[in-house]
Amino acid sequence: MKYFKALAIYYDAKEKQNDIEKQQDRELAITLMKEHIKDNNDHIKAYIFLLFWLLRQKKAHKALEFLEGLLEQKPEYCYERQLIEDKAWEESSSVFEDRNKILYLAEQKLYERNDCLSEFLDPHHTTRLETILKDLYRTKDPSLYSRAALLHLNKTS
Repeated sequence: MKYFKALAIYYDAKEKQNDIEKQQDRELAITLMKEHIKDNNDHIKAYIFLLFWLLRQKKAHKALEFLEGLLEQKPEYCYERQLIEDKAWEESSSVFEDRNKILYLAEQKLYERNDCLSEFLDPHHTTRLETILKDLYRTKDPSLYSRAALLHLNKTS
């Protein structure tokens, strides 16, 4: 019930003329969705709505916890371009770096699931996620998106 109530409140808020009321309604919707996820931690759509609501509210630092929860349930979402490309993740370099660590840990689960963890741990093997991040962020400091730097993989192996 909290899920549908949160959706209704969040999207009805845009009809309000008063910005304070809009913000209060959106905060209530976010609170309800968090409560729903706490009780239903496998509800993927709830994570997705909440993530994008938090990103739109410029609260990427708060979205990290829910990104981690989503990727625990569905690690393959680490490749979801719309989620990766969202500029709100660039709120700060620490949020950006933490987001990338979470993405790589999800990708690591995929490699484990496919019995090829040694490929993931090999710094000379480029993963799909690493390719995506390099293409998107080649003008940024590589320590913020490089798998070897973020996961402290031995560069000499």
